[in-house]
Amino acid sequence: NENGIWDGNVPHSYETEDEPPLKLGLWISNQRTAYKMKKLDRERVDKLEMIGLKWAVSSWNTMYDALYRYAQTKRNENENGYWDGNVPYSYETDDEPPLKLGRWISR
Repeated sequence: NENGIWDGNVPHSYETEDEPPLKLGLWISNQRTAYKMKKLDRERVDKLEMIGLKWAVSSWNTMYDALYRYAQTKRNENENGYWDGNVPYSYETDDEPPLKLGRWISR
């Protein structure tokens, strides 16, 4: 980001600029899955954490805050201050990087 600090996130679709490109995003996703299933060696966990990898990209509180903002916006857009509680599955926030709020809420 602009502060030179990596947030620990690698988009699932990210590929390196190598020839041929390496599917780094998919690899990171696989590492996170192995970590959650407790199948990742401690040495690898330590190495990945040392470079700043986050095991959960978006915390529950971060997503809740995004949902709260979304609900407030929808209520403000409605003349009666009403929001129906729905978030489209494809909805992403304006954050950088965007939060996949619709996907999160559907889980």
